[in-house]
Amino acid sequence: MEDIRDELFSRLEQVFDELSMEHKRIDAGDDPEIGGMLMVLVPVPDTDGQYVIMEIALAKLCEGMNFLQLYSTVTMECDQDQEMLLQVLNRINFYCPAGSFGIFSEKGQIYHKSTLIFDDETDAERMADDALLAFHAILIVLDVRAPVLEKLALGLIDLETATRQGLLD
Repeated sequence: MEDIRDELFSRLEQVFDELSMEHKRIDAGDDPEIGGMLMVLVPVPDTDGQYVIMEIALAKLCEGMNFLQLYSTVTMECDQDQEMLLQVLNRINFYCPAGSFGIFSEKGQIYHKSTLIFDDETDAERMADDALLAFHAILIVLDVRAPVLEKLALGLIDLETATRQGLLD
């Protein structure tokens, strides 16, 4: 698995370099199932240079199957009522074409997560192609949703205003 992970990450890093996106590999420490991640900073439009942190990990799901997870921390903090935000996220998730949003309640972070499943026969080139397709779809979702979620999480806009302005449609 380590060889295919290395080849996959190398292919993804080439694209991130072409897109001038900052990225680095992260050691998974004591977790042999994950074996490392690729972190990329995704710029958020309509903000003052803010980024979403996306972590990409390839791990064994079960015998014969692996999963590639693209996990993005959309907001690092959440000053608002998490129940209200969960209702907003459920509404957004209903129409979300790629992955879903959630709240990591222990840290008060809003995240987006998407997963791809591959069998053991899938090569790194195919994984990279599928991962990049998902990555581009996720970028579209984050471009639309991250700015309003950031404002809601920090209390810069309330739910009524966001709804009235059509920011959640």
